[in-house]
Amino acid sequence: MNTLGSRFKLTLFGESHGPAIGVVIDGVPAGTRFDLDAVRAALRRRRPGTSKLVSARREPDEPEVLSGVLGKRTTGAPIAIVIRNRDARSDDYRDLRNVLRPGHADLAAWLRYGQWRDWRGGGHFSGRMTAPLVAAGAVAMMTPWLRGVAIAAHTVRIGSVGLEDHAPACCKWHATSDDSLPGRTDRADDSAWRSPPGSNRRWLDEREIMRVQRLAHRSAIGCVDKRAEKTMRAEIEAAASEGDSVGGIIECLAGGIPGGLGAPIFGSVEGLFSALLFSVPAVKGVEFGSGFSSTWMRGSTHNDPIVCSPDRATITPLQASGFGVADSCPQSQIRNPKSEVRNQRSAIQNPKSKIQNRLVTLTNNAGGVLGGMTTAMPIVFRVAIKPTPSIRLPQRTVALGHDAARGEASSTRGPLARPTVLRLAGRHDPCIVPRALPVVEACAAIGIANLE
Repeated sequence: MNTLGSRFKLTLFGESHGPAIGVVIDGVPAGTRFDLDAVRAALRRRRPGTSKLVSARREPDEPEVLSGVLGKRTTGAPIAIVIRNRDARSDDYRDLRNVLRPGHADLAAWLRYGQWRDWRGGGHFSGRMTAPLVAAGAVAMMTPWLRGVAIAAHTVRIGSVGLEDHAPACCKWHATSDDSLPGRTDRADDSAWRSPPGSNRRWLDEREIMRVQRLAHRSAIGCVDKRAEKTMRAEIEAAASEGDSVGGIIECLAGGIPGGLGAPIFGSVEGLFSALLFSVPAVKGVEFGSGFSSTWMRGSTHNDPIVCSPDRATITPLQASGFGVADSCPQSQIRNPKSEVRNQRSAIQNPKSKIQNRLVTLTNNAGGVLGGMTTAMPIVFRVAIKPTPSIRLPQRTVALGHDAARGEASSTRGPLARPTVLRLAGRHDPCIVPRALPVVEACAAIGIANLE
């Protein structure tokens, strides 16, 4: 399936070496302000050919809007965005059309589609298909559902080099130490992360998330710590010099999201986000909050203590947007329930960076999600990115015989396939993590736009 979403529905189309790739977005409310420059900016962060750390393929990735926008406002019709492929070199893959590349989708694609699979650069299995996903994420950020929402993705690991080895304080968004307790504002030793003088912020909020975003954008690999960035860069360059590749981990923070969004069982926030994230070919794992590290924690440590915000005691279930009423709220403050439901379904009207008037947890091991629904704490998740499968080192594989290549047999035994050694040339990323950062942010934005 190439379509996902309910309220904000998108369909991807195209192939890596076809004329174009693109996305059709349905559900954007009419009259939404459309900023084409924001789409361009997001695509610039993902496009190849920007440094020696990424693929040398040079694509301008200029988005063309075919429908759904008139002037600078959406019309309510589906928004179609096309990105032309300008620098595809299909001849680089012609000799490989019958060779199954290890780590790529070639084997699975041949078993499914036989001779009809697109062997040119991976076809629609290529990471190139994340470009229209990024465009869709930029459009999602324009919708009223994400008003006041802050999203930032940053690199926390490249190969054997982890951010926590250089700046441990930058990795404590779901910590369970006393660093998160009221009265402790010295969250980080690095001056770039220390709260401004006089600041009394004790929880990760939208302002801090935007600061993470700014620091990540200044780095060629999306790392918020300069010392860690230098070591991570060396890790990528070492792998590239050996004809190899390296993977990593991306952490994403999303704040300003009201509590109570999502649904239990099959409509969970984690399920929706994971479906989006696993559409990215390089993603091999996703965890929320403390994730897999929670397996060696005790419940007394992992459970996030719930408290009233010290600024005000009045609590509302959908605190940030003002929907719903707590028992302690005076009768005069109770709004019309019918209008509240209508407003809740139409938009998340979320004031920026307000921690008052809500319930909070002292830690965030849950990653902002419990029971499949948001808790109003920041959504925190990490994504495992595998090493780029295209490497120059020799790899064992098979070359399909003429009959097998035509799909006339389903077995790879006997004369239908012969062992061979693959040596790849061409333009490939030694590490896909830097270009995956805006893709992860786009997945988060699209996921939030579909939360009701």
